[in-house]
Amino acid sequence: MPKSKRSFKPLIFTLLAMLLFFGLAESALRLLKYRSEDFSIWMRFNNPHRDDSSMQRDPQLFWRFRCDGSAGMKINEQGLRGEETSVSKPAGVFRVLCLGDSSTFGCNVPLKQTYPYLLERLLRQRNPQRSIEVLNAGVPGYSSYQGMRALETWLADYQPDLVVAYFGIHDTAQAVLVADKDQRELAASGVWLDRLLERSVGYQFLAKLVRRTRGLEPGLILGDENQPKRVSPQDYLDNHALMAELAQSWGGSLLVMPAVSITESGQCRLHVEHPEQLKQRFDVLDLCPLLVEQRPPLELFDPGGVHPTPEGYRIYAQALFDRL
Repeated sequence: MPKSKRSFKPLIFTLLAMLLFFGLAESALRLLKYRSEDFSIWMRFNNPHRDDSSMQRDPQLFWRFRCDGSAGMKINEQGLRGEETSVSKPAGVFRVLCLGDSSTFGCNVPLKQTYPYLLERLLRQRNPQRSIEVLNAGVPGYSSYQGMRALETWLADYQPDLVVAYFGIHDTAQAVLVADKDQRELAASGVWLDRLLERSVGYQFLAKLVRRTRGLEPGLILGDENQPKRVSPQDYLDNHALMAELAQSWGGSLLVMPAVSITESGQCRLHVEHPEQLKQRFDVLDLCPLLVEQRPPLELFDPGGVHPTPEGYRIYAQALFDRL
């Protein structure tokens, strides 16, 4: 007798049974109005910026500005704060690129009071015969990892002569399960797939069950000091080293201006865990000595102690100008 052909019916029946099971489970969970807001261990942060209406999700940078006016402030077509500018650097132009978080972006002040804008004005006043641009690439919530990836990808095309990096506030923040460098790097298709899975309560339930069995339930560990920072001290140094290498590859240089904040007692805090190592490896502008020389530091920052007031931004710009 001829050998019978292999039947695929058992496999088909198995797949149909699985689909029926998951369909029924999805329906039952929806009837029970089950909902888990924290079902994924990926792309979760202790700040609201990724889901802000002014942002779009990005597979490498996690989030970046929309260029449709939804930010309520002038964001040009390239995603930078300010007027339109050419990506390719015109001949004879000295270009400064300011990387950073909301303090660089200046979310609490008009454009003309941000330190990149003020720095550009100071540099042009000193060099009236020279073409000078200072670009504001600050994005609220960004860590040095995101800044490094931004410079590595789309910002490299600007070929700045000087890159100013202002990071630290979000680097030292506690990660939600996964450090920035370990976030799953989503392919473009992965973004829509994640959004599709977000709508499935069955997937949410299974993901949460798996996390519980593996001891990864966020509700049990948030606030645990043993959890990683968004960027470790070593990675903070490494991210800046990569930024320096990138700038040098097109003939530019890096100036590190670590993020600062003011405590309730008026003390200036530098958001770097190993400042001496940073100063040994890079050109560093430490703002704390300059701030405490001025009026009481509490007057130079908003009530949260993180974002400078207009006078604080003026000091930032003047400090950069004096260094250059």
